[in-house]
Amino acid sequence: MSVTANGIIDPAGPASSDAVASAGTRLVAVELTLKGDGPGTISSDANSNTTVIGSDSQAYTASFDAVAECTNFSSGEYALLAGDSERGCVVSQLPEGVTVKSVQFSLGNGTVQFNNRP
Repeated sequence: MSVTANGIIDPAGPASSDAVASAGTRLVAVELTLKGDGPGTISSDANSNTTVIGSDSQAYTASFDAVAECTNFSSGEYALLAGDSERGCVVSQLPEGVTVKSVQFSLGNGTVQFNNRP
């Protein structure tokens, strides 16, 4: 499996009034492309696989909020056959003033990390 970070949407706009960030935070979406490179099918949950590391060195997990700029796979879930790819976003809530330092994508025993470049 390969993972490409296409970009970070910061701040991301809520898709509905139910997706508003908590007071003192904002929605941040990480847009990913997941590709099945192996011979079999791989399936998991991008929300569980993705962690945002903030400039405060804290780890932020998915908030399950829907944003206007992109979709969250199939509620985070994906299933990839060899050669297939899916594109979607994982959304987290970050405190105001904290920027995205890096993004980690973990699957099984491995971890892929993407550093945010200004």
